[in-house]
Amino acid sequence: MRLRLRLDVDLVLHREAGFAQRAYREMLREHSGGFFVELGIAEGGSSALALLDAASRRFLAYELEANRLAALDEFVDSRGLGDVFTAHYGVDQGDRETLSRLVSGDVGDDRIDVVFDDASHILGPTRTSFEVLFPRLRPGGLFVIEDWCLDVRFHAEMVAVFKAMSPEERIAAFQEQAVTGREVKAERPLMDLAIELLLVQGGYPDVVSGVRFSEHGVVVERGPRPLDDEFRVADFVHDTPGYLN
Repeated sequence: MRLRLRLDVDLVLHREAGFAQRAYREMLREHSGGFFVELGIAEGGSSALALLDAASRRFLAYELEANRLAALDEFVDSRGLGDVFTAHYGVDQGDRETLSRLVSGDVGDDRIDVVFDDASHILGPTRTSFEVLFPRLRPGGLFVIEDWCLDVRFHAEMVAVFKAMSPEERIAAFQEQAVTGREVKAERPLMDLAIELLLVQGGYPDVVSGVRFSEHGVVVERGPRPLDDEFRVADFVHDTPGYLN
């Protein structure tokens, strides 16, 4: 079930109801008056909700789609939030150079309270934007990676579909794959990053001081260690048991 929250000027919030009704809005209120960053604007509803619920002192948003959301601009202008809200469009979260340049200009010496990443849900780009933004969180600040377990859910759904097939349908599916010769290269899932960050917490709690999991998102808490632009998650991951192999 998805929650649709309409915010007057045709802004629609699409979030899983459980996360939207509890963790998301609670997090906004806990950090009321804070500095928020959002990766992935979608239809603009979550940005508007954060501006309303959290009374943000600053809010930055980065979106892959190049076309601006007129409804979101109208919402911001109608409430005099132009000095609070800044949105950049046509920004790929996996483009380290561009994202770093924009973030440096937007954030300066300030510190971010919460980052919400609801963008690509792909391992490589998500890791890149995490490495750019995580050092700019204040100690105790939070980085939320949404839908970290999409791959697990997709696999479970595919297994359920396969089990529901008749023997004839299963044979036909295998025959189609054999005829087309399609070979799908398995990409590493986003959950790798979640496991990496859990390993970082275990070995370097001054870098990652907490990791909390739910069905909808993983919340990573920033530790007190100073981190610079050269921060890379891999430098702090020691996967001796081989969880990521």
